[in-house]
Amino acid sequence: SVIGAVIVFRDVTEKRREEEESRRSVIRRQKASEVLVSLAMSPNLANGEVKDLALELTEAASRSLQVDRVSVWLFDECGTRMTSVDQFSASLGKHSYGTIIHETDYRNEFEALKTSSYVAADDPLNDPRTAGYAENHLKPNHITSMLDVVIRGRGRKLGLICFEHVNQPHHWEEDEIQFACHLSDQMALAIAHQERRETEQELQITKDQYQSLVEQTPGITYRCRMDRNWTMIFMSNAVATLSGYPASDFINNAVRSFASIIHPDDRILVAQSVEKSCIEWDIEYRICHQDGSIRWVNEKGRPIRNPDGIIEYLDGFIHDITKRKKSEQDLVEQTALQELLMNISNDFIHVGLDQTDQAIHADLAILGQFSRTDRAYVFRYDHAAGICCNTHEWCSEGIPPHIAELQAVPIDSISDLVKEHMSGNAVHIPDVHALAPECSLRKHLEPQGIQSLLALPMMSENLCVGFVGFDAVKAKHHFSDKEMKLLSLFSMMLVNTFNRNTAEGELKHAKERAEAASKAKSEFLANMSHEMRTPLNGVIGFTDLLRDTPLTSVQQQYVDNANVSGHTLLNVINQILDLSKIEAGMMELESIKTDMVELFEQSVDIIMFAGERKDLEILLDIDRAMPRFAMIDPIRIKQVLANLLGNAVKFTERGEVELKVRYTPVDSRHGCFSISVRD
Repeated sequence: SVIGAVIVFRDVTEKRREEEESRRSVIRRQKASEVLVSLAMSPNLANGEVKDLALELTEAASRSLQVDRVSVWLFDECGTRMTSVDQFSASLGKHSYGTIIHETDYRNEFEALKTSSYVAADDPLNDPRTAGYAENHLKPNHITSMLDVVIRGRGRKLGLICFEHVNQPHHWEEDEIQFACHLSDQMALAIAHQERRETEQELQITKDQYQSLVEQTPGITYRCRMDRNWTMIFMSNAVATLSGYPASDFINNAVRSFASIIHPDDRILVAQSVEKSCIEWDIEYRICHQDGSIRWVNEKGRPIRNPDGIIEYLDGFIHDITKRKKSEQDLVEQTALQELLMNISNDFIHVGLDQTDQAIHADLAILGQFSRTDRAYVFRYDHAAGICCNTHEWCSEGIPPHIAELQAVPIDSISDLVKEHMSGNAVHIPDVHALAPECSLRKHLEPQGIQSLLALPMMSENLCVGFVGFDAVKAKHHFSDKEMKLLSLFSMMLVNTFNRNTAEGELKHAKERAEAASKAKSEFLANMSHEMRTPLNGVIGFTDLLRDTPLTSVQQQYVDNANVSGHTLLNVINQILDLSKIEAGMMELESIKTDMVELFEQSVDIIMFAGERKDLEILLDIDRAMPRFAMIDPIRIKQVLANLLGNAVKFTERGEVELKVRYTPVDSRHGCFSISVRD
């Protein structure tokens, strides 16, 4: 019988504070994960509805971080102006939008956003990165803490998400900043979808449900002797539930000692923790259940000393934490999978058209290894031909690939799977051998040695265009609902990527066709101009001959007009020919030894008559150091000078027009002409 008890009190305030902080951190992370999954599932993200997604994001982030004001801003193309897409105030319970901020008004603040991925200002009024907002924004709205996270995509700054606390100080924790950065990644993804609206597909994401696995169960109370075998004096009946053995088996170690059911790998740890503890111990370890399963337990105990101070008994409490351990492991795996899918999503945003296949192969390997399956692959449906083809495949070590044999597979041979996929349903088969012998899917999978299968449809609007599959070959594998929902995100990413590539390919072909049409047009104009110039030269030649024959004054006037008109038309045709040659890539400059002085004098002579009619003085200023002859294309130079001088005369009402030529030698055989026209 119990003749007494020893009660020991100790101050656990600090420990409680740490536990409370740890609990709050876990809660924040769980809420953040729920928000990220919720937004990832949102049709607004998949459809690139940036404004609607901003409405969701601001409210969800406000609730998760318990911050009063959350807003989403987008930069203009130059990055010098921000416009609010949505501004949410929790205290007012309303949204607003349309506010515009210019870089010219907040240069320091804009500069801080250019050089950092985020700006966390615990004291924004005195922080040089945010102090510029004080008079117009911070003080009027009583903002006491501010976090700006930049939204980036395709190597450029797209906007930012702003989080603001009101009327209370706040220090931004690392997990809050990380959560805000994940939100900015999601906004960047939505913006990318919006920019490629013609290539995006409705991304259907099912919500990942998190369930609490914490279950309060009766614990084991015990007292044992402080001897080598820890002889049990008392043990509550709860041990039967935890271990499968009745308490009577352990009393006086009648059938077995409690130490005998501790997992072999943990026995030394438990023994050392108990023997080295002078006050109390708090340890976690595993025990082996009667049914062969492993249970995790937490044990808290303390030594009981006799009047001489010698430890005589050990008192303690043991409770089952198996579900908590499993929950922790699941949370770690789910968080890791979410981060993995987020990274894959970011990769798909930036991957080039020619690198898509490599990216898919790499991502299949990552997801296959993460899900502990043996084969991961992608199939595409060709409904018109009634077949499906294996386009991508990853196999673990020792697993033979099947991609070569799985080309042009008749859809009828896997009709059960196709039927589910056409309805948008995933197909999960934990045990292929449990299917009915006459099942067409079993007949298809068994020869490949597949024991378990998960096939996720790739839905493009309401049409299934293929599926992503995961095979377990070496051993059966059961996918949890959470895993299936998260992995379904990957299938949606593939659909979006395939559609984007299709659109980009069509755009590329359209561009090539347009360039070819432009080139054909230019070639046609070049040919036509050449054909028109030949007879026109004949007309001009005969009018030149006709001018030298005896003519009346009226006839002479008509011939002169015809000759001038012919030369004018020939000049127009020559310009069309030159332009067409340039557009068609056929223009070639000649290199002819040319008298430079004569060329410049002739150029001035062309406008001399027009200048005299307007009483303009025409000047020619040639550098004396200029060589007399040079290798140039005289025709093209004359065309340029004629245009420049003609425009100068045309738009000068009085004064003078000057052609100025300067020469700078480069070496003994080369030099640079500097030609200017002044009016």
